[in-house]
Amino acid sequence: MKMIDIPRFKDTHLSLYLCNDALSEISILSQPCKSKEELEFVNRLRFYRATLQYCFNAEYTKLLEKKFKKNRPNNHSASLYFLNNLLLEDLGEKYIGTFENNARLLEQIELSDFYQKTLMLRDKKFSHKDLNDPNGNFIIGLSDDDIETAIEHLKIMYQVLNNGAFFFDITVQNKAPRKDSRTRNFIRNHSIYKQFYMKNHMQALEQGFSLNR
Repeated sequence: MKMIDIPRFKDTHLSLYLCNDALSEISILSQPCKSKEELEFVNRLRFYRATLQYCFNAEYTKLLEKKFKKNRPNNHSASLYFLNNLLLEDLGEKYIGTFENNARLLEQIELSDFYQKTLMLRDKKFSHKDLNDPNGNFIIGLSDDDIETAIEHLKIMYQVLNNGAFFFDITVQNKAPRKDSRTRNFIRNHSIYKQFYMKNHMQALEQGFSLNR
């Protein structure tokens, strides 16, 4: 996907892309399996799923970061709050209406239970797990409701980005979640290959053939 080539939008656009990519894969892995072989294969992808959740959490919370330090003016440059404030400084009075609308949209996310849950995961499970019950078990996975809420939040984030990009004659075309059948096809094909292998492997053994010779 082509990134917006304007400095004030670059970091936010990239972070949204990565967040959407991770969530889209999580959504695919959470879909019902059509066979025992599919389920067995998906269950082996636990580390991949954990990595996706880590990436999603990092990008989601980065996009919604509100804490800024005066001695680090470019810190949290992917934040939608940072972008909204920066555009207000750059564009002035003509951006006030859009600024206030974007603030209301972001507040919808901030007031949600899912946002608070994601912050807790970042602070107590991902970023600072050593300070918060280091011996505790980490539960991997987002529920179907979590995924649905996260998708709605991503749509709001893209709307905020596009509201600002409008002033530069730019529109970001990106669906949340993305439409990509490769992972689902890989899971399905792997299960079919396994079924074929097991059927023919057992038939070969019954006929006196062995792969260990």
